[in-house]
Amino acid sequence: MGGCLEFWNNLCHIDLLEEWIWYSYFTGAWLLGPFMAFLIVVYDFCSGFAFPLWHVEPSRDKAIFITGCDTGFGRSLAVRLAQKGFRVYAACLTANGVEEIKAECSTVETMMLDVTDENQVQEAAARVDAENPEGLYALVNNAGVAKSGLIDWFGLSDFRFCMEVNFFGVVSVTKAFLPLIKRCKGRIVVVSSVAGVSCGYPLSAPYSASKHAVELFASSLRQELRAWGIKVSTINPGFHRTEMNKVAVKGLETCWSKVDPVIQAQYGQSYFEGCRDFVKTHTEDVVFDPINVVRAMEHAVTCTRPRIQYRVGLDAKYGLVWTQIFPLRVGEKLIYALTTNKKMRSIVGLPTAPRAEDAQADAPFGDHRG
Repeated sequence: MGGCLEFWNNLCHIDLLEEWIWYSYFTGAWLLGPFMAFLIVVYDFCSGFAFPLWHVEPSRDKAIFITGCDTGFGRSLAVRLAQKGFRVYAACLTANGVEEIKAECSTVETMMLDVTDENQVQEAAARVDAENPEGLYALVNNAGVAKSGLIDWFGLSDFRFCMEVNFFGVVSVTKAFLPLIKRCKGRIVVVSSVAGVSCGYPLSAPYSASKHAVELFASSLRQELRAWGIKVSTINPGFHRTEMNKVAVKGLETCWSKVDPVIQAQYGQSYFEGCRDFVKTHTEDVVFDPINVVRAMEHAVTCTRPRIQYRVGLDAKYGLVWTQIFPLRVGEKLIYALTTNKKMRSIVGLPTAPRAEDAQADAPFGDHRG
């Protein structure tokens, strides 16, 4: 068997044959697509996943811990679940967030939590454990951050920041609360993004990379916890009206202001303006109501047979699926066409980076770093 596989493996990597074998395989997959889709529909109907109508009864005995409740999805979910009768712990980064959610719903139990601080995470888990000896019914990893800008404009600290919150924060919180979840065979919900299941987007590399990381973490977690009867779901929203999107343009402007003048000269002001226009159009002017994301999160928490993935929004559910059906080079071209504008498709700055001494001597591009 090993020799046969080795033969086909070598055959698939021979020049000329490699492309023809790939195209033949891809064509066959397309031809089998309708048949496979039919089998999936039949399986879903027979297994009950096509009728996700049964939900658990709300009870104070069912504790739910949610991170990132200062604003947005997390805050709305915490209030909805608490009003329905669940015991909800809402973790906020700021004291102001704690006060606002407590004013909106007095039955929500609040605490301050920085998911990147392991000591705080362990203290939060200890408190929930002490108050819920039967265990934790659901954990919702919702805390997240985003950065807008080009890879060429970011420092390593920007990448580390996104990874610390969006990925390592999820890992830290999940590991701390896992003993409580195993106690009552609960569930884990991870708020990811459509950026975690599609080709990379321009202007969001730190965010997209962290969401891809957390997406695969959730997938591995789901496989490992299957034997425990613990359900793991991911939420993958597209562009919705959120506080994060409201500050995206300002974040991009801040990023650009910190870029080395030499690099600024390479791109030119027109390129930056194109980036700003695109971010503004796709964040401040989005039309999708975030309530649909909150409903998907609620479904993942309360449904007796939750889905493993919830894509929310027309863009996430239907638009970007084509980037996954086609080969990667086609998918990336589609993403590039959808996520850039005319100004972003041409560099009108300096063709090459000037020497440091030339940059300092040139008045428009002098070193303004201090």
